[in-house]
Amino acid sequence: MFKSLSISKRLFASFAAILIIFLTLLTIAYSCFSSLSDANRADRHTLQVIQAIDQLRMDLLQVQVEARGYYLTGKPERLERTRKELHDLPASIQNLQDLTHENAAQVSRFKKLESLISNWAEEVIDAQLKLRQSLGNTPGAADAMGRTGPLVGGNSVIGKSTNSWTRLCQKRTSCWQNDSRNQPVCRPPCAQCW
Repeated sequence: MFKSLSISKRLFASFAAILIIFLTLLTIAYSCFSSLSDANRADRHTLQVIQAIDQLRMDLLQVQVEARGYYLTGKPERLERTRKELHDLPASIQNLQDLTHENAAQVSRFKKLESLISNWAEEVIDAQLKLRQSLGNTPGAADAMGRTGPLVGGNSVIGKSTNSWTRLCQKRTSCWQNDSRNQPVCRPPCAQCW
């Protein structure tokens, strides 16, 4: 059949076949780059959440550091820095809630964490700051303060959140590695990882 066609029709058929192959390859490449872009976006989001959790941990630690500095020295500038650090905590928690608004389990976890931190700030930090203020510069005031109370349950909630997001990142990586070993052609990553 191909021999009965004229040269111009053969050339046209050849160019059409080449064009179809080229368009097919372009479609596959677009699909691969699109899935890679989606995977990159998901990984970036996961790392942003992990970074926000770390920032909250740092903010909590900074509150404790400044509060203990005030307990020891009684200097008003340390009190101001403690109040500033306490003021920064709700923004860190809100950032986490904004980043995880689509994940109901994480939202409830961070709501619980918000109430734990709020209670800790009021019942432990504020109470001890007031006690230290009332002691003034009397001898032994720093010794009377003792230690700050722990953030009961807060570290476990933060740890569970970090572990959850880290597992997700590891699962995506292993899924990608399995897909890339098993499939020589670029294809969208496995659905269970995304």
